[in-house]
Amino acid sequence: MITTVRKKVRVGSGGHIDLSDVELTVDLVEGLEAVVEITVDAPVSAGDTAEDYSLYASLGKASGHYQSVEEVDTFIRKERDQWDQ
Repeated sequence: MITTVRKKVRVGSGGHIDLSDVELTVDLVEGLEAVVEITVDAPVSAGDTAEDYSLYASLGKASGHYQSVEEVDTFIRKERDQWDQ
């Protein structure tokens, strides 16, 4: 059985992370250890949060590919027309 636990933790000096959760308790033969995989989504700059790099946070911040709202509407309309075919 695989248990997935999502936690927000602080990264200490030297990159030290302390994580403890009762959901991670597994029945092991005495003397053996469990191998786990940990993924860290770290901010790029100090003070940044993961939300700063989400898709929603980036909407409207890039220079436009389209010159006007009408061009966007036209593009979307054409795409939808192709889906309906």
